[in-house]
Amino acid sequence: VTIDPSTHTTPPRRDGFAQDSAPQAEGEGAVDAPVGLHIQQDIDAACPAVLADADQIQQAVINLCNNAFDAISESGGILKITLKEVDVGASFAEECERLNEGKYVKLIVSDTGHGIADEVQQEIFKPFFTTRPSGQGNGLGLSISREIIKSYNGAIDVESQAGRSTTFLVRLPVDDSGLTKAPESQNCNSFREKI
Repeated sequence: VTIDPSTHTTPPRRDGFAQDSAPQAEGEGAVDAPVGLHIQQDIDAACPAVLADADQIQQAVINLCNNAFDAISESGGILKITLKEVDVGASFAEECERLNEGKYVKLIVSDTGHGIADEVQQEIFKPFFTTRPSGQGNGLGLSISREIIKSYNGAIDVESQAGRSTTFLVRLPVDDSGLTKAPESQNCNSFREKI
């Protein structure tokens, strides 16, 4: 576990792994899901850790799930959360520009809701942009999620078909430092947290 105070002003508060950041349908850490929503999870238990603050990653995932809930709330549907390890090749890294070649943890949050129109997709990561009615959101969820993910050298993309579905793809680099926990004798501000 490593915390780098030069890149993060708030020290992480807990240890965890990427699998633990996915919201749960019931029990501790459960999220309120709309009636008619079915949650599916395909979580690779062997997924490697990433170097990030567990609370921040959980916030980003919850923001993505809240958007899915809104898309499904009127007619019901499926929210699927997938977590797996992937290799980012040179050609994809070059095309993406935000990623380096290497191993990543890929989180996919998809829903069968109403989708996002092409012209709206260009705006969704901008602060204060929202398609919700006045008083039902401040338009910060996706903007915050993007900034969190970028701060850990990751990337977030969206694929959507208006009227059909939306998929958010998050890629975070695998931490290959071999650390899983901060040494107890050290000051916690000198380490990074691995999730």
